[in-house]
Amino acid sequence: MSVVLSFDIGIKNLAYCLFTYNPKEEFEFDIIEWNILDVSIPQKTNVLDQQSDKLFSILHETFGNKEIHYVVIENQPVLKNPLMKTIQMMVYSYFKMNKMLQEEINTVCMVNAGNKLKFAFNVIYPYITKQTNEFDELPITIINPKNKYKETKTASIQYVKSLLTLKDLSKHLQYFNNFKKKDDLADTLLQGLYFSYTHIEQ
Repeated sequence: MSVVLSFDIGIKNLAYCLFTYNPKEEFEFDIIEWNILDVSIPQKTNVLDQQSDKLFSILHETFGNKEIHYVVIENQPVLKNPLMKTIQMMVYSYFKMNKMLQEEINTVCMVNAGNKLKFAFNVIYPYITKQTNEFDELPITIINPKNKYKETKTASIQYVKSLLTLKDLSKHLQYFNNFKKKDDLADTLLQGLYFSYTHIEQ
């Protein structure tokens, strides 16, 4: 059983999903922790110094004593939002250093943000609809490219709800339904499952 930690990067909110994954069974997973960390800083001066202090402290406090085998981080464009890219590289550096110090971390990697929804459309959809026709109305493509951001977020939420329902993970489904920023949580789980399905060998 592998333990995967998946991050959705944000300037104020760092969403994550920590879950177990069994590569011997298709989509056999269970969520250990699923939440958003507040990594915002109050001042606009000495941003890098403040951000690194707060981020490393929170990461150590939250994950320092946890068993983790794979860390998956959403890759950010370099020029679009430099601060977001900086936070991404801080998270990467923290776990890369931990990988050197702790042998249990096998891989720390960055993945393209678009992979998770392609994975949902091309892999999760056939898996779900093979089991039941209850979720036949799940989207399998982005209909309006001009509205891509909103459609992507909506689709991610729909897929996570459907998958949690199908796997009878009612506790996590209730938690997800009650969570304000569902899209961020959904992204972390789909991204982590994409990585697990395509990179963790049986």
